[in-house]
This record gives sequence, C-alpha cells and structure tokens, in this order.
Amino acid sequence: MCEAYIAIGEIQKGMDLYRTNRRQEFPISPGRTPTLATYALCEITTGQLDVATSTLAACSLPNSIMDNQLALAQCRLALARKDPAQAIAIADALVSDDRPFKLGQHLPEALFLQGQAHQMNGELDRAREAFAAARLAAEAIGSRRLLWQILAALAGIEPDLQKAAAYKAQARDAVQFIADHIANAEFRSLFTQSEGVSAILA
Repeated sequence: MCEAYIAIGEIQKGMDLYRTNRRQEFPISPGRTPTLATYALCEITTGQLDVATSTLAACSLPNSIMDNQLALAQCRLALARKDPAQAIAIADALVSDDRPFKLGQHLPEALFLQGQAHQMNGELDRAREAFAAARLAAEAIGSRRLLWQILAALAGIEPDLQKAAAYKAQARDAVQFIADHIANAEFRSLFTQSEGVSAILA
C-alpha cells in the first residue's frame, strides 16, 4: 500500500503508512527481501538514500527469485545517487537473468531502468533501444503503470518530433486509462497532478 500511494502521487499518505508499519527487526523469511525492498523504495522516493542503503544491506536471501526485487531497488538507488555505471551493471545483470527465465513481471522495469541509466550516462541510442524493449515487455504483461513512464521517456529523447508526439499521445492514453480506473476522486486528482503525469496530460 505504501508503494501504491506513492505511485499515484500521495507521497505523504504513503510515507505515513510506511512510518506506522515500518519494522526495525524482520525475521529471516521468504517475505523479508520484498518487504525490505519496498521500504527502501519509499526511502529513495523521499531522498533518504543512506537509510535505503542500510535497508537493502539487510536483505539476505541469495539465489532466490526475490533477488530480482532487491536488484531493482538497488538499481533505483544507484540512479538516485547519480551513479549510471552501477545502475547499468545491475540492470544488465537483471535483463540477462530475466530473459532466459522468462520472469516477465520484472523484465519491463529492468529494461526501463537500464534505459534511464544509459540516458543518464549520455548514451541516447542505447537508452532508446532499452526503452523500446521495455515498451514491448510492458505491453506483453499489460502494465500501463510502467508503459506510460516508458512512452514518456521515449518521447523525451526521440529526435523525430512526429514520433515524439506519437509516444506522448500513447502515454496520455495509458495515463487516462489508469485515471479512469481510480475510483476515489481525491486519489485520481492526486495522480493526474503528480510529477510526470501532469506533463503528459498538458
């Protein structure tokens, strides 16, 4: 729920929920890694990068499918720290692992982060390639939450103005679909006014 609130722009409500439910001690269990990764994503969102680093360091389930959630959080942390080389290394490993094992739920995000890292590194051709692959992967699993962000990223680096406008229009359609399916009027308003979404709808 913390992640869900943050995703629709209700950061304060998400962080209030995080603070209320944040456990300092967490037993070794299958739920440890994804829970700590979620904590870290909340911390990254609010700029608590050292806290997020400590949180992720407490994850300890090597050679598990949960490693992907840990790696995604580590990649987002590297991007937040403006360390594209580290983010690329993490994303490359994720993509190479996800494709053979067909872990489709993680592949779109891994490719999206890979694109962001290459963009941060000034490698726009490689960023476009990663974003294009991310788009296909997101469409394959029907993830509009990721799709609008990927399309917006493509629009932002596409030199062809017509293609850029088409990407933005497609992103707007995905955002509008999400907004139309948020029943709570306050949350819907927060989503449409959140950073990134408002730019797409403009």
